[in-house]
Amino acid sequence: MKKKNIIVVVLLLLLSFVISRGPSLRGGDAKNGIKANVVTEIVVLETKAKEASGLEFLDDQWYVVDDNGRLFVGEKEVELAGDLEGLASCGEKLFVAFEDTGRVEIYNRDLQQLSHLETGIGGKYDGIEGIACSRSGLYVADQETSEILYFTMDGVFRDRFGIPYPDLSGLDYAGGLLYIISDEKDVIIVYDPQQREVIDEMPLAHGENWESIKILDNTAYVVEDKESGGAKE
Repeated sequence: MKKKNIIVVVLLLLLSFVISRGPSLRGGDAKNGIKANVVTEIVVLETKAKEASGLEFLDDQWYVVDDNGRLFVGEKEVELAGDLEGLASCGEKLFVAFEDTGRVEIYNRDLQQLSHLETGIGGKYDGIEGIACSRSGLYVADQETSEILYFTMDGVFRDRFGIPYPDLSGLDYAGGLLYIISDEKDVIIVYDPQQREVIDEMPLAHGENWESIKILDNTAYVVEDKESGGAKE
């Protein structure tokens, strides 16, 4: 066989191998409706909250809640009372998850309470551990069952699905994907809720208590609970 023909055969074999592998899960494939993980950087955000448990970015400043019922808005500190375990901005409303009651309390931007949503996730420990808003509803992470529950904005339960990782501790929604922290595994799980599959995962530093996540552009911001029993073994 001539050298030129050998080169052509090799190139065809390589091309058939690439096609057979299909699209990259990280890069996505817009033509075939496959969503892409947009995160290229992970940043650990330093906050005033020693037991940070929820994170949101509004009006060019960070909102952070902690396990002791406090909401930090820039340099301001507001007492909400309770075990706060999640924070999400949904339009003009601020949703705050209370693990001790299993409720998501709803506030306006002036932090006046408007209503609440019953999740049915009970217990003081191993309950709600993260919330996130999509365009049409609210996702709630259940730490004990490793499930994500989905509600309408009016609080009507619509769906639930299991995540094959333990100890869910943070949740955000961006670009049609859920970004979920597994604190036990020290990883960010990228999950497609429509296809019901994990499409990617990103490692976090081992041994820390990861508690919340916020996706902005191509960056995942995460926070640590620095006082809940110290670093994990």
